[in-house]
Amino acid sequence: MTEVVRTMTIDSRFSGPPGFGNGGYVAGVLARAVGSEATVTLRAPIPLDIPLELTSESDGAPPAGGAPGARRAELRHEGRLLAEAVAAAPDLPPPPPVPDRSTALAASERYAGRTPNPYQECFVCGFAREPGAGLRVFAGPTPTPGFVAADWTVHPGLGDEAGTVPGEFLWGALDCPGAYAAGAGAGAADLRLGRMAARISGRVRPGERCTVAGWRLGRERRKHFTGTAVYGEAGQVVALASAVWIAPRAGGPDS
Repeated sequence: MTEVVRTMTIDSRFSGPPGFGNGGYVAGVLARAVGSEATVTLRAPIPLDIPLELTSESDGAPPAGGAPGARRAELRHEGRLLAEAVAAAPDLPPPPPVPDRSTALAASERYAGRTPNPYQECFVCGFAREPGAGLRVFAGPTPTPGFVAADWTVHPGLGDEAGTVPGEFLWGALDCPGAYAAGAGAGAADLRLGRMAARISGRVRPGERCTVAGWRLGRERRKHFTGTAVYGEAGQVVALASAVWIAPRAGGPDS
């Protein structure tokens, strides 16, 4: 077993809940250490702008079709486990057909986060974010109950040196639409991402006009289950995820 430890920082640009990292983006950062398919569990809110320890472990066995790589990664602060990722082919729900453009456009116009709210500076869905400073994925309800969609034109400033959108940004785009599919922003309890399993299967380029969808899969007491997908301009699925969202305990903070 080979273990590599390095120090990293989640910049305040990538906030989700006020003062903490966006769960999908952070999950994508950990997933980057283990591969294009991963399951990430968030154990605690992720602090911003402070040094964190990212530990990756490899058993020396090569992933399918690739060179030896990390099979597990952990993010810690002063010894406290914040998040962990494992490399695995996640059991994901089949995505629905890509919503037509008019449905996605109309849904984005109904996005609940257009009014002042605690998440208006969220890196993914913050309506107060300037273009390029955030992803600005505005998923709103469609005529289908429990199904949300967004028309998302990727800002030219979101590309990397290779001219594509980084995988952690796609993980972010898969995040917030799931919360809205589960009922966040519609008078429901504040939901926090607990676990996300995702597969990045394609590339998105700056300037590309994509569609994002989220759909409700079910609920078990305080747990809400959702699926999300990012479709490229040609309608192909480029990223797919399932997520578990946790509602706070009635009458008190979540534990």
